[in-house]
Amino acid sequence: IAKDTYFLGEDTYFRGLIPKLFGKLAHVITVNINSQLRESLQKSAYALKRGKAVVIFPEGARTRDGNLLPFKKGVAILSRELNVPIVPVALVGTYESFPIHRRCPKPTKVKVIFGKPIHPQERTYEEIREELENRVREMLRNEKTL
Repeated sequence: IAKDTYFLGEDTYFRGLIPKLFGKLAHVITVNINSQLRESLQKSAYALKRGKAVVIFPEGARTRDGNLLPFKKGVAILSRELNVPIVPVALVGTYESFPIHRRCPKPTKVKVIFGKPIHPQERTYEEIREELENRVREMLRNEKTL
C-alpha cells in the first residue's frame, strides 16, 4: 500500500537536502498553493491515472486553533475531472499532538476515521468540495459526542 500512496505537501517543508530526501522517500508531491497550483494538480492527476492513491489535506494549512479551516477545491477538481471518488478522512488528536506553535509533535493517540466515498458524478467542484467538508465536520462532531 505504501508504495502506491502519495501525499500532497507544501513545498516549504521539503526544501533542503534532508527534507527533500524524506519527501522523495515518502512519495510527497510538493505543492506551492500560491504559485504552482496547476502543476501540483497535474502531478497528482498523473499519480491517480496510474492507479495510485493520493492523500490530500484539503484545508491547505494546519489549523491555528484546532478547528477545521475552509476546504480548498483542488481535491474536487481532481475528483470531477478524473472521475475518481474521494474518501473523506477525519483525524482526531493531531492538533493535540502537533499544534502550530510546537516545533515537534508530542506522542499522543491519533484516531483516523474513514467515511464513505464521495463520487463526483455530475456535481460542480463547489458541490463536491462542500460535501467533503460537511462530511468531515460531521465525522468530527460525531466523534466529540461519543
